[in-house]
Amino acid sequence: MKKRVVSLLLIATMLISLLPLGISAATQNVDGTVYTVVATPRELAGALAAGGNILLKNDIVLDSSFAETVTVLPGTVLNGNGYTLTYADKRRVPLFCFAAGTKLGEETVYIKNLCFGTMEAPFTMQGETSLFTEADQHTCFIIYQNVDFYVKGSPMTGARVGMLYTKLTCMASFYGCSLHVDLSSSTMDNLVGGWIGEISGGDLVMTNCTTFGSIKSRGLCTGAFVGQGGGGNSQYNNCTNYADVTASGMTAGFVGNVGTGATSMYFTACTNYGTVTTTGTGYEGMAGGIMARTSNRADQDNKHLRVFYDCVNYGTIKSGARAGGIVGSSHDHDTGGQDQNYAYTVFGNCVNYGSVTAAQYAGGIMGIASPATLRVEITDCINTGAITSKTGYAGNVAGMLCAGVISGGYAAGVVDTKLGTDPLVPQQSGMYTMMEGAYTGKQWAISAPSMENVRYIGNSDELGRGVTRVTSND
Repeated sequence: MKKRVVSLLLIATMLISLLPLGISAATQNVDGTVYTVVATPRELAGALAAGGNILLKNDIVLDSSFAETVTVLPGTVLNGNGYTLTYADKRRVPLFCFAAGTKLGEETVYIKNLCFGTMEAPFTMQGETSLFTEADQHTCFIIYQNVDFYVKGSPMTGARVGMLYTKLTCMASFYGCSLHVDLSSSTMDNLVGGWIGEISGGDLVMTNCTTFGSIKSRGLCTGAFVGQGGGGNSQYNNCTNYADVTASGMTAGFVGNVGTGATSMYFTACTNYGTVTTTGTGYEGMAGGIMARTSNRADQDNKHLRVFYDCVNYGTIKSGARAGGIVGSSHDHDTGGQDQNYAYTVFGNCVNYGSVTAAQYAGGIMGIASPATLRVEITDCINTGAITSKTGYAGNVAGMLCAGVISGGYAAGVVDTKLGTDPLVPQQSGMYTMMEGAYTGKQWAISAPSMENVRYIGNSDELGRGVTRVTSND
């Protein structure tokens, strides 16, 4: 009997030795990085639980073996390899929860070359949900590169609505990513964004990103990218919106509203093609191709700049109150006793080709900027779109500016204004300076922010559009 047992053990040992190594966790070397290769929902869930480098072998349809919300550990790299994640059913999300790290910047989560959903099978959300959530704002840092998102949300409810994040409190960067969205929100007075409902204490960098689809909202602040920008810095570089956005409050092709809690916000080479419409007729009725409303806060270090460089609007902009081709309205709000001469909104080389219509204030670049403590600089900007105010002021540059200067530029839009006669800025205060011929000099100026201040994360040479796939070695 004893000999028989020994013989069986020897046979078993021989059979195991014939099995290929790594059968429980196949690995693959891609450009010097060793990945754990996954092909099923169960393998993906197990790899995410363990952390490390993960590579998709094929498209994966998530089923009951994949938990409702999977925790993604700091330091995880998920390389989709050009494949797609979809759900077998329409379960609720979040899909991933990003765990807190121990040191900022040393334990970054990196997701790349992946499609979440397809046009035929988008991730579907209801209520106040989003595709992702994060555990801690201080030590959570996520980079998305060449990732496509297909999402649908209806009906979306709650204080914040965002297809990727309802509320962003961590640091996040998106490179070469696209969002295909069909969103309908029925809750009034909420914050609605195609990508993010509200930025609250987090930092955001978006480069070469695009939004497609449609967003309809009854929210207070609605944008194709972000509903409301709060604390932290935000930078949008070479991003494009094709989505039509319709709402009842502050509505824009990129960001609905930016409050005084936000520090600097930069838009560089961003373009809107979508139709932007707000039905609001009161104070909240603002619309803009890039931003509906920005509320600035003064400081002597210029840390709260709102900067728009090389931005273009082709879309039709409509509002029941105030509208601008680039920005609907800009305000210096609650300076807290600081030096009020340091609240700035800056436009450089911006162009509006779309028609802009508002009941009160309409402008090719911005609808209105007030009060006189807010300084606006508009340099080398162009408007060729038709600008119409139904009951108030319409101008090629702005409906109303209180303080600042415009210089350079070109204005050829057909203006229909009910009040005022100046075709550039029909309503001005004594502190505002418009040079002869609309553009010949400066009363004051601030130094143009250097692109060195734009914080790119990662190797910008590697950033591009679309996903890439490596060849399997099995």
